[in-house]
Amino acid sequence: MDGWNQAERLLKRYNIKWKDITIQHGRAVNSVARQIYAPRPVDARSFAIFCHEVGHILGYDEVGSWNFAIEEARSFGLPVGEVKRVIRVYLFQNAPSLLPHFQ
Repeated sequence: MDGWNQAERLLKRYNIKWKDITIQHGRAVNSVARQIYAPRPVDARSFAIFCHEVGHILGYDEVGSWNFAIEEARSFGLPVGEVKRVIRVYLFQNAPSLLPHFQ
């Protein structure tokens, strides 16, 4: 999967600027300017995280941002099962109380 092609389309669709950073997990900053700082998506995992951060910029809460990531993966024909797996692993490690939303 070349997650970058889909990510570029996603950024254009929502008029969001992107700055590459090298960290393990992306983080959205400066949502007023609609700018995202996140790793360049190269696989389903990084694309899911990227979409999740875009969801935050668009105003979604934590659960809404992960649901946004699932819907965007589906709209681009990407493996939704892999995206859901990424979400479950992330939530298990960082926010286990949200896991029931993604079973």
